[in-house]
Amino acid sequence: RAGYTVVTATNGQEAITALTGRTFSVVLMDCHMPEMDGFEATRRIRALPAPFGAVRVIALTASISEEDLQACRHSGMNEVLAKPVTLDALKVALASA
Repeated sequence: RAGYTVVTATNGQEAITALTGRTFSVVLMDCHMPEMDGFEATRRIRALPAPFGAVRVIALTASISEEDLQACRHSGMNEVLAKPVTLDALKVALASA
């Protein structure tokens, strides 16, 4: 609804695979996923060669404790959106990407 083309992944490994060889303007990363969580996926994305590893990563999480926010920053995520995410909040985050 915001005019973006969306590619989905069900876990962190699928996200990394989708990013390999393709450029994206932003990644919306769920922090808690099966097989590989968003923290590990972001660390691995950051290890990809440019420009793939430099993509903006916005965390999506229901847990916004200081510990969780620190984990987002340490993994290389650029921003955090708390769930439930509103369309307005998402548009603001995407506009800054």
